Amino acid sequence: MKKQGYHLRRATRTANPMGGLALLNRRTRAPLDETQLRDLGLAYLGALRGMTTGHGTEVLWNTLACSINVAMVLAEMGVMPQGLQVINLGQDALLRVRAHAQKTGEWTLGIHAFAIECAFKFHSQQLKEAFKSQIICALEEVHSRIDAGQHL
Repeated sequence: MKKQGYHLRRATRTANPMGGLALLNRRTRAPLDETQLRDLGLAYLGALRGMTTGHGTEVLWNTLACSINVAMVLAEMGVMPQGLQVINLGQDALLRVRAHAQKTGEWTLGIHAFAIECAFKFHSQQLKEAFKSQIICALEEVHSRIDAGQHL
């Protein structure tokens, strides 16, 4: 009789798909920990800083647009829906930033910085309230809307 190696024992333990699903659900039905919040925040806060300090690019703008779209979808899903108006104002401001950049070639927040910063302060609070599964669903929804031709 052959000894069971690590891979065979591991495969046997995870062969039950419902057991794996339950484990995934337990992991995703929890709020983000501090490290995860920091990592998510680094992307949009770095982009925000770049856009406000004169180092703005279309890539940084796209990072902000993706993040604000996630904020909108989270609000639509019921995660702090009271902030939807602030998020919409931030989205409108980002659209104006893009229109200005397309005319001048300068990717800067300019007079729209306040509205955008308010939206991202709200989004930071929203991420603290949301479950991992909600954030994953929101990201998937943003990508499906983009694939369907809906853009910020």
